[in-house]
Amino acid sequence: MTITDETSDGQRVTNLAETLAAREKQEAITERFATWLWEEPTRADRLASEYNRRFNSIVLPSYDGSHLSLPGLAAHFRPHTHQRDAVWRILSEPTVLLAHGVGAGKTATMVMAGREMKRLGMVNKPAYVVPNHMLEQFSREYLQLYPQAKILVAGRDDISPPQRKEFVARCAAEDWDAVIMTHAGFERIPVSAATERGFLESRIAELRASIDASNSGGKGLTVKNLEEVVARVEERHKALLADSRRDEGGICFEATGIDYVYLDEAQAYKNLALTSRITGIRTDGSKRAEDMAMKVDWLRKRNGQRVATFATATPIANSVAEMYVMQRYLAPTALAAAGIEHFDGWAANFGRTVTSLELAPDSSSYRMTTRFARFANVPDLLRMFRAFADVRT
Repeated sequence: MTITDETSDGQRVTNLAETLAAREKQEAITERFATWLWEEPTRADRLASEYNRRFNSIVLPSYDGSHLSLPGLAAHFRPHTHQRDAVWRILSEPTVLLAHGVGAGKTATMVMAGREMKRLGMVNKPAYVVPNHMLEQFSREYLQLYPQAKILVAGRDDISPPQRKEFVARCAAEDWDAVIMTHAGFERIPVSAATERGFLESRIAELRASIDASNSGGKGLTVKNLEEVVARVEERHKALLADSRRDEGGICFEATGIDYVYLDEAQAYKNLALTSRITGIRTDGSKRAEDMAMKVDWLRKRNGQRVATFATATPIANSVAEMYVMQRYLAPTALAAAGIEHFDGWAANFGRTVTSLELAPDSSSYRMTTRFARFANVPDLLRMFRAFADVRT
């Protein structure tokens, strides 16, 4: 809530004192409402049952990979217990986040998991997407672990426009144990116009559903904010056919035959487009993150839920929103089942915002700022996160 006053020239300016008082009253009403909810036994039982169904019904399994024989693995390498357990988890779950600390051996874990998935027929052509400077090292370590593996390594020249068609043809035509490429190289192979168009149309449909909910009195972003977001997405939709990244020959990600993605240093893809009314959260997203979201979405529609393993030592670095982003990538069905697929719904369940008066950056005035101040329902949040995240500190 913001209180404004009209100036002599007809403009509206924020009345900081009245706005602060109004927001304090809002917080008081919210606190009283939270108490009132549980005062009537029938209502309290109904709400508790609904909350338990959505959030408090997850039992985390344990994974023991001690039985894995790992055929083909180099005799000199002895996996640690946590690596074996993580491999078994990747084999058992459709998506996994390897949130392992630096030095925990994420590279070997992903290589062993990919090799086992290929051997067991769970995937046909896994791709490893690694940081640009790690291509040579990752490829070398892969062959040190599996000397007999047949891998395709995509260097900078292989993904350049003149060579891209040949690379995609080689990738699709031969039976590779692994396709290894850089972050930049992966992004340079775009999805088809039809796939991107469908992705954007589904996003527009979700936004318009939010507008309908706001018009009918539901919670969420204001209609004005949502209309602005829809307009931006529609503009990108119109520019789709003029995308300069696409080759005239129609080379696209769908033609590579890749059906599973291992993403190293996944924190580089945390800037996924979010729409929120919370200060500091709203972002239009990066091209890199949106490209990954489209490809994962296409794999999920094409092959089912088994689509990707992300690896990072810093799953949450700057904002709690990064936890939501990882859930959007790897566990969208769980978010939808809980009714919190939109960020503000997720934040309303697991975070609390506080509005305060802060000194403006120019140091000459004050401004009202709303920020995340504390967590709520932390055990349930961690259960939802740990359902797909393998955390090793």
